[in-house]
Amino acid sequence: DRRVNMQRLIAAEFFRLRRRMMTWGVTALMVGIIVLLYSILWSISGRAGGYFDQDLGRRVAYQELRRGLFLEAGVPFALQIIAGFGALLAIILAAGAAGSEYAWGTVRLMATASSGRLRLITARLLVVCAMVAAGTLVAVAVALAYSSIITTYSGGSDFDFITWGFLKDQFLAYLRTLLVLAPYVSLAFAAAIVGRSTLAGAGTGIGVAFLEPLISGLMRLGGARWEDV
Repeated sequence: DRRVNMQRLIAAEFFRLRRRMMTWGVTALMVGIIVLLYSILWSISGRAGGYFDQDLGRRVAYQELRRGLFLEAGVPFALQIIAGFGALLAIILAAGAAGSEYAWGTVRLMATASSGRLRLITARLLVVCAMVAAGTLVAVAVALAYSSIITTYSGGSDFDFITWGFLKDQFLAYLRTLLVLAPYVSLAFAAAIVGRSTLAGAGTGIGVAFLEPLISGLMRLGGARWEDV
Protein backbone atom coordinates (compact mmCIF):
# COMPACT_ATOMS: atom_id res chain seq x y z
CA ASP A 1 0.00 0.00 0.00
CA ARG A 2 1.42 3.39 -1.00
CA ARG A 3 0.07 5.19 2.04
CA VAL A 4 1.69 2.72 4.43
CA ASN A 5 4.94 2.87 2.47
CA MET A 6 4.97 6.68 2.66
CA GLN A 7 4.30 6.60 6.38
CA ARG A 8 7.22 4.24 6.87
CA LEU A 9 9.47 6.50 4.81
CA ILE A 10 8.49 9.54 6.86
CA ALA A 11 9.06 7.62 10.10
CA ALA A 12 12.46 6.40 8.87
CA GLU A 13 13.53 9.89 7.77
CA PHE A 14 12.40 11.36 11.07
CA PHE A 15 14.41 8.75 12.97
CA ARG A 16 17.54 9.41 10.88
CA LEU A 17 17.41 13.19 11.09
CA ARG A 18 16.49 13.11 14.76
CA ARG A 19 19.60 11.01 15.49
CA ARG A 20 21.98 13.30 13.62
CA MET A 21 24.13 15.70 15.62
CA MET A 22 23.56 18.44 13.06
CA THR A 23 19.87 18.61 13.95
CA TRP A 24 20.54 19.01 17.64
CA GLY A 25 23.46 21.36 17.00
CA VAL A 26 21.33 23.72 14.91
CA THR A 27 18.59 23.70 17.55
CA ALA A 28 21.06 24.38 20.36
CA LEU A 29 22.61 27.22 18.38
CA MET A 30 19.22 28.85 17.84
CA VAL A 31 18.39 28.57 21.53
CA GLY A 32 21.81 30.00 22.38
CA ILE A 33 21.26 32.97 20.07
CA ILE A 34 17.91 33.69 21.73
CA VAL A 35 19.41 33.60 25.22
CA LEU A 36 22.45 35.66 24.20
CA LEU A 37 20.49 38.40 22.46
CA TYR A 38 17.97 38.65 25.28
CA SER A 39 20.79 38.94 27.80
CA ILE A 40 22.59 41.61 25.77
CA LEU A 41 19.43 43.65 25.19
CA TRP A 42 18.53 43.42 28.86
CA SER A 43 21.94 44.79 29.78
CA ILE A 44 21.74 47.57 27.18
CA SER A 45 18.21 48.56 28.18
CA GLY A 46 19.41 49.43 31.66
CA ARG A 47 21.72 52.17 30.41
CA ALA A 48 20.94 55.85 30.13
CA GLY A 49 20.77 57.52 26.72
CA GLY A 50 19.51 56.15 23.44
CA TYR A 51 20.01 55.89 19.70
CA PHE A 52 18.43 57.31 16.54
CA ASP A 53 16.07 54.93 14.75
CA GLN A 54 15.90 55.69 11.04
CA ASP A 55 12.68 53.70 10.56
CA LEU A 56 10.87 55.61 13.30
CA GLY A 57 12.58 58.89 12.48
CA ARG A 58 13.25 59.73 16.12
CA ARG A 59 15.59 59.07 18.99
CA VAL A 60 14.76 55.95 20.97
CA ALA A 61 15.76 55.58 24.61
CA TYR A 62 17.54 52.40 25.61
CA GLN A 63 14.83 51.77 28.20
CA GLU A 64 12.30 51.29 25.39
CA LEU A 65 14.17 48.16 24.31
CA ARG A 66 13.02 46.53 27.52
CA ARG A 67 9.41 46.51 26.29
CA GLY A 68 10.32 43.96 23.65
CA LEU A 69 11.71 41.67 26.34
CA PHE A 70 8.51 41.62 28.37
CA LEU A 71 6.14 38.71 27.98
CA GLU A 72 3.46 40.73 26.20
CA ALA A 73 5.77 41.34 23.23
CA GLY A 74 7.83 38.19 23.73
CA VAL A 75 6.48 36.13 20.82
CA PRO A 76 6.73 38.80 18.08
CA PHE A 77 10.18 39.81 19.28
CA ALA A 78 11.39 36.20 19.33
CA LEU A 79 9.92 35.55 15.89
CA GLN A 80 11.81 38.54 14.49
CA ILE A 81 15.05 36.99 15.73
CA ILE A 82 14.09 33.59 14.34
CA ALA A 83 13.15 35.03 10.94
CA GLY A 84 16.65 36.50 10.70
CA PHE A 85 19.05 34.05 12.31
CA GLY A 86 16.73 31.06 12.13
CA ALA A 87 16.51 31.29 8.34
CA LEU A 88 20.24 30.66 8.04
CA LEU A 89 20.10 27.69 10.41
CA ALA A 90 17.05 26.27 8.61
CA ILE A 91 18.95 26.53 5.32
CA ILE A 92 21.86 24.57 6.77
CA LEU A 93 19.52 21.91 8.13
CA ALA A 94 17.67 21.50 4.82
CA ALA A 95 20.85 21.44 2.75
CA GLY A 96 22.48 18.90 5.05
CA ALA A 97 19.44 16.65 5.05
CA ALA A 98 19.24 16.64 1.25
CA GLY A 99 22.91 16.65 0.26
CA SER A 100 24.62 14.46 2.82
CA GLU A 101 23.48 11.23 1.15
CA TYR A 102 25.43 12.14 -1.98
CA ALA A 103 28.62 12.73 0.01
CA TRP A 104 28.19 9.43 1.85
CA GLY A 105 27.39 7.54 -1.35
CA THR A 106 24.21 6.04 0.09
CA VAL A 107 21.65 7.86 -2.07
CA ARG A 108 21.22 4.98 -4.53
CA LEU A 109 20.73 2.47 -1.75
CA MET A 110 18.19 4.71 -0.04
CA ALA A 111 16.31 5.39 -3.29
CA THR A 112 16.17 1.68 -4.11
CA ALA A 113 14.92 0.77 -0.65
CA SER A 114 12.31 3.54 -0.88
CA SER A 115 10.88 2.25 -4.18
CA GLY A 116 11.70 5.49 -5.96
CA ARG A 117 13.74 8.64 -5.49
CA LEU A 118 10.68 10.92 -5.65
CA ARG A 119 9.11 9.26 -2.61
CA LEU A 120 12.35 9.53 -0.70
CA ILE A 121 12.73 13.24 -1.53
CA THR A 122 9.11 13.96 -0.62
CA ALA A 123 9.35 12.17 2.73
CA ARG A 124 12.61 13.91 3.56
CA LEU A 125 11.28 17.35 2.67
CA LEU A 126 8.19 16.80 4.83
CA VAL A 127 10.35 15.78 7.77
CA VAL A 128 12.68 18.77 7.29
CA CYS A 129 9.71 21.16 7.24
CA ALA A 130 8.30 19.53 10.37
CA MET A 131 11.65 19.86 12.15
CA VAL A 132 11.96 23.52 11.16
CA ALA A 133 8.48 24.14 12.58
CA ALA A 134 9.37 22.25 15.78
CA GLY A 135 12.68 24.09 16.13
CA THR A 136 10.92 27.43 15.73
CA LEU A 137 8.45 26.41 18.43
CA VAL A 138 11.28 25.41 20.77
CA ALA A 139 13.02 28.75 20.23
CA VAL A 140 9.77 30.62 20.94
CA ALA A 141 9.24 28.58 24.10
CA VAL A 142 12.73 29.46 25.33
CA ALA A 143 12.12 33.13 24.55
CA LEU A 144 8.81 33.05 26.43
CA ALA A 145 10.46 31.41 29.43
CA TYR A 146 13.14 34.11 29.46
CA SER A 147 10.51 36.83 28.98
CA SER A 148 8.47 35.41 31.86
CA ILE A 149 11.48 35.61 34.16
CA ILE A 150 12.21 39.18 33.07
CA THR A 151 8.57 40.21 33.41
CA THR A 152 8.21 38.71 36.88
CA TYR A 153 11.55 40.05 38.07
CA SER A 154 11.12 43.62 36.85
CA GLY A 155 7.36 43.96 37.33
CA GLY A 156 7.12 45.24 33.78
CA SER A 157 3.63 43.85 33.21
CA ASP A 158 0.90 41.72 34.68
CA PHE A 159 -0.67 38.79 32.85
CA ASP A 160 -4.12 40.27 32.19
CA PHE A 161 -3.26 40.69 28.51
CA ILE A 162 -3.39 36.92 27.92
CA THR A 163 -6.73 36.39 26.19
CA TRP A 164 -7.95 34.10 23.44
CA GLY A 165 -7.53 36.92 20.94
CA PHE A 166 -3.95 37.47 22.10
CA LEU A 167 -3.15 33.76 21.79
CA LYS A 168 -4.70 33.68 18.32
CA ASP A 169 -2.52 36.60 17.19
CA GLN A 170 0.62 34.89 18.49
CA PHE A 171 -0.29 31.67 16.67
CA LEU A 172 -0.84 33.55 13.41
CA ALA A 173 2.50 35.30 13.88
CA TYR A 174 4.11 31.88 14.30
CA LEU A 175 2.53 30.68 11.05
CA ARG A 176 3.69 33.82 9.22
CA THR A 177 7.24 33.17 10.37
CA LEU A 178 7.07 29.62 9.01
CA LEU A 179 5.80 31.08 5.73
CA VAL A 180 8.84 33.37 5.62
CA LEU A 181 11.21 30.45 6.25
CA ALA A 182 9.54 28.10 3.75
CA PRO A 183 11.06 29.53 0.50
CA TYR A 184 14.61 29.45 1.88
CA VAL A 185 14.20 25.90 3.19
CA SER A 186 12.74 24.71 -0.12
CA LEU A 187 15.42 26.47 -2.16
CA ALA A 188 18.29 25.05 -0.10
CA PHE A 189 16.75 21.57 -0.24
CA ALA A 190 16.27 21.72 -4.01
CA ALA A 191 19.72 23.19 -4.68
CA ALA A 192 21.36 20.44 -2.60
CA ILE A 193 19.58 17.78 -4.67
CA VAL A 194 20.36 19.41 -8.02
CA GLY A 195 23.96 20.13 -7.03
CA ARG A 196 24.25 16.77 -5.25
CA SER A 197 26.03 18.28 -2.27
CA THR A 198 25.34 20.02 1.00
CA LEU A 199 27.58 22.92 0.02
CA ALA A 200 25.51 23.67 -3.09
CA GLY A 201 22.31 23.85 -1.06
CA ALA A 202 23.75 25.88 1.80
CA GLY A 203 25.61 28.24 -0.52
CA THR A 204 22.57 28.91 -2.69
CA GLY A 205 20.19 29.39 0.23
CA ILE A 206 22.50 31.62 2.27
CA GLY A 207 23.48 33.61 -0.84
CA VAL A 208 19.84 34.34 -1.65
CA ALA A 209 19.10 35.19 1.98
CA PHE A 210 21.87 37.81 1.99
CA LEU A 211 21.34 39.19 -1.50
CA GLU A 212 17.55 39.42 -1.44
CA PRO A 213 17.34 42.45 0.93
CA LEU A 214 20.03 44.28 -1.05
CA ILE A 215 18.43 43.65 -4.43
CA SER A 216 14.90 44.38 -3.20
CA GLY A 217 16.14 47.66 -1.69
CA LEU A 218 17.65 48.70 -5.01
CA MET A 219 14.46 47.72 -6.83
CA ARG A 220 12.42 49.98 -4.55
CA LEU A 221 14.70 52.85 -5.50
CA GLY A 222 14.27 52.07 -9.19
CA GLY A 223 10.79 53.51 -9.43
CA ALA A 224 7.21 52.23 -9.40
CA ARG A 225 7.78 49.59 -12.08
CA TRP A 226 10.65 47.86 -10.26
CA GLU A 227 8.98 48.35 -6.88
CA ASP A 228 5.86 46.52 -8.13
CA VAL A 229 8.03 43.58 -9.21
